[in-house]
Amino acid sequence: MGPYTRAAVCLHRPTQSPRGVRGPVEVAWGDGTQTDFYDQPEQVGFAIEAVDRHLAATMPVDEQVRA
Repeated sequence: MGPYTRAAVCLHRPTQSPRGVRGPVEVAWGDGTQTDFYDQPEQVGFAIEAVDRHLAATMPVDEQVRA
């Protein structure tokens, strides 16, 4: 599902959105306001790391492709 903050405008979305999703769903709760995730280094870094972890766990890539 992705990173989320308790200060989000649509706080209900993390619990509603995954209903139609097949496969693993993960919500990563972070700190900051919703717009911080657009341009603040701490929140952007948190979001990138959360998505990277999720994709690495759910969509493994052949190491030769990565190199």
